[in-house]
Amino acid sequence: MLSEKRVIKMTRMAMDEKNDARYYAPVANISKKDYMGAYGVVAFIIGTITYAAIFIGVMAVLFNSVIVNIDETLILLIGVLAILGYLFHLFLYIFFTRRQAAKRYKVGRAVIERRMADLKELEELYIEEEENRSPTISMETMEDLM
Repeated sequence: MLSEKRVIKMTRMAMDEKNDARYYAPVANISKKDYMGAYGVVAFIIGTITYAAIFIGVMAVLFNSVIVNIDETLILLIGVLAILGYLFHLFLYIFFTRRQAAKRYKVGRAVIERRMADLKELEELYIEEEENRSPTISMETMEDLM
């Protein structure tokens, strides 16, 4: 016969697994260093693409409407500002992306820890049920049988 506590626990664990899979699946088999590194690489690529798109758009608008006479000093100034702006943008984008990834990793690890505690509790229920179901033979009974 099934233990009511065990069935309730297993049902609750199944519902938690369904609801929390998006939190623990990405961090289940990966270290924090690798997880953060992957997010850093993705942030670098996306940050570079977004900055390039924004920069090209701004330069197209400036060259078509605002800037009429371009000399070498202006081109050099725009280049230096573009590089400094890129570095600033990239630093901020990677910083905030890695901070968000650290929060996600922490939540995922907390979900995994909770699942491990639930599994230990379920194991204890199994052991308790097994002990209650199977009678144990005392030492006195063993001596009587011999």
